[in-house]
Amino acid sequence: MSSPQIRDQKADHLLTPENSAVIIIDYQATQVGSIESTDKYRMVQNTIALVKLGRVFKMPIIVSTVNVKTGINGPTIPQIAHEVKDLPSYERTTINSWEDKEFLEAVKAKNFQKKFGAKFMKEDNVSDFNFSDQFSPGWTWTWQVPRAEFDLTLISEVQRNGVPVDFETSVTAIDFFDDESSSTTVQRKDGSTKKISARYVVDASGYGRVIPRLFNLDKPSNLDPRKAIFAHVNDIHRNDHDEPNRIIAVMYAPGVWAWIIPFSTGVTSLGFVGSFDFFASIKGGQNLNRFLLNANLCTILFAAIYGATMGALPGGLQILYNVIKIPLLLLISLYVALPTYFVLDAFSGGDVSLRQTASVLVSSFAIMSIVLLAFVPVDLFFILTTPGQGFSTYSFIVLLNVGIFTIAGAAGLTYQFSGMESIHTNTRWANAFILSLLVQIFVGTQMAWVLRPYFDAGPFVRPLQGNFYIALIKLLAKALAG
Repeated sequence: MSSPQIRDQKADHLLTPENSAVIIIDYQATQVGSIESTDKYRMVQNTIALVKLGRVFKMPIIVSTVNVKTGINGPTIPQIAHEVKDLPSYERTTINSWEDKEFLEAVKAKNFQKKFGAKFMKEDNVSDFNFSDQFSPGWTWTWQVPRAEFDLTLISEVQRNGVPVDFETSVTAIDFFDDESSSTTVQRKDGSTKKISARYVVDASGYGRVIPRLFNLDKPSNLDPRKAIFAHVNDIHRNDHDEPNRIIAVMYAPGVWAWIIPFSTGVTSLGFVGSFDFFASIKGGQNLNRFLLNANLCTILFAAIYGATMGALPGGLQILYNVIKIPLLLLISLYVALPTYFVLDAFSGGDVSLRQTASVLVSSFAIMSIVLLAFVPVDLFFILTTPGQGFSTYSFIVLLNVGIFTIAGAAGLTYQFSGMESIHTNTRWANAFILSLLVQIFVGTQMAWVLRPYFDAGPFVRPLQGNFYIALIKLLAKALAG
């Protein structure tokens, strides 16, 4: 009588000693003691029975432990250690998620910006750090990530692997016991609570300092308090730079620095870090003298260059006159309107100083002068290529320059509005701003009328007569009539 042919034990669909193994993973006091889902004694006895059954069927048996060599955990519990005393135990010193292939691939799939180092700059000094310059083996790069998306990716992956994660909860109490176990009370958003038993509790709350606060261990930090102001911008010119994806930190002053952090999405994070006193000095209007001086000089220089261009039409002394008159036009308009801005803002409940108000206005006029400078080639082109010296040529050049001043004024106004918004803590400033702006516009246009001529070979200024708005309407009518 013959027996059936023995099936391939490696390829068989049933469990065999060739295609399976008994793996005893981390049966240590800490891990076994934290089990709450089943009876611990029964679990240990069932595991002993599984080991014995594996020996009967001559199955491979593998035993592992974690953090025994580091002293954090003890060895395999005696009941199971007795059954596997003739087998080696494989020790792991870390549980590193980055060594998990699926976990790593889930993060890689997000295409976060790879970070190979960072550059630190202070004036002309540059310190460039590359993560590949190492004293020991390890990763030569990491990721630069949008924190919220990165955290969600990690949480989603550990959830996929069966790790429970609770959201919108707070720890209200932690009890530690003599056997070194603990019970943590967690309160949910709806007010209900649950308890979590564990050997170890890791407080990752950062400045929240949950455990120190619960046990009255919280002490003031000896580190200087810091504040950060940052924004995310779409940097459309990032790839124009030599190192578009490098992280750069710029030292602005002792204890004050700025960061430039690019993300793979095209967004760049820009931030300023400093002490509370540093930001208070800006908010309080301190250290503005140098800024005000530089902004005024910028306005004078760029307006003078544009004035020289305007004077190119008549030529002669009018070039020099306009070099003087255009800066005067901007500065007189600025400083005549400044008291109006400050007083009306104060009456509307504003809490900003005169120098803060001046810094915003001076900045907006500097922006205006920069835009005027940008239009110098355009203005000069039409002055040189428009034929004749008649009234039609004169009218065209005048209207062209009125248009350029209008564009420059709009650019300055945009900055002015943003600046006023940033230094105010309430919204009542808006009405005062509109009234002050109207004053500024009327002063500026009338001042432009007073300082004429600009485009003919006349005196430095003409005798006072008429009004800018009436003259502009008449000029438009004549230009349209040909």
